[in-house]
Amino acid sequence: MPIDWNATHQRAIECLRKELCPIHYRTLYERACVGLPDDYSPKTDPAEKLRQRYAERNHPPIVVVSGGMLALNYWFPFNHQPQLIGPYTDLKIPGNAVTAYGAGYEYAQREPHLYDRYSDRQTRKRYLRRRDAFLFESHVRAYYRDRWPQFYLPPSNEGEYDKPARDDFSIRLPGCTKIQIDTKTESFEKNGLGQAMLQTIEPSIIYIIGVWDNDENCAFVKGIISGRWLRSVAGLHDHEFISEGQLMSYEVLSVMLNMAQRGQSYVAAFRDVSQKYAALRTCTSQARGGLGV
Repeated sequence: MPIDWNATHQRAIECLRKELCPIHYRTLYERACVGLPDDYSPKTDPAEKLRQRYAERNHPPIVVVSGGMLALNYWFPFNHQPQLIGPYTDLKIPGNAVTAYGAGYEYAQREPHLYDRYSDRQTRKRYLRRRDAFLFESHVRAYYRDRWPQFYLPPSNEGEYDKPARDDFSIRLPGCTKIQIDTKTESFEKNGLGQAMLQTIEPSIIYIIGVWDNDENCAFVKGIISGRWLRSVAGLHDHEFISEGQLMSYEVLSVMLNMAQRGQSYVAAFRDVSQKYAALRTCTSQARGGLGV
């Protein structure tokens, strides 16, 4: 039976999403190929055919990056187009009793010093909102700390309960400055238009946005977004609404960390993808010009 390229393509996407890191084309061929290359001559390398298929033609969301690695294009979103995403689900972080206890303790210590943004002091609504925010923050922080401990940095106000901080934790990648992370518990149904409000937008912050689900006892990460993009490209300021479609997949940050863990360069891969799609946009523009559209 010849190779079923459609089935192979779907299986390759599944393998990449499971790995959350670029995979060499030979390894991906072994994991994802459906069918046998019996229609090739003995001199033909079928794994090379897989690489050529994605290198020479446009088969989104899979792209070829440096070193013969295959990746998903939405792992490397352009600054002007963060919504370049594939079909992805929320990141589900199951509740943990120890993490939840730590969240409760931190909430109790910080609560007297928290700023009352909504003027609902001493109400059950405020208590539930803040409780969910601390549960979400603590579980997200534990998720990144436990999986990538070598890159994880605690919040700048750890143990200083009366001191505010812009970050909930930070990440330091090799050769990079510290990346500050802030978690936001926001529902995209607040205003009935599928939007959520960000109270503050700091250019140096990466925001991880999601909700705490008490019914399922877990955190759902909806996606991430850069404060720099919100300020410089989207032109947003404090107290403005964003839509869920503006978020990048949570996979972007996971891929960045996994690549650093394996000694791969995210920056080089990002450059490969951006150059590929810049060339594609140029060809598309030329074709439209030739058709007079």
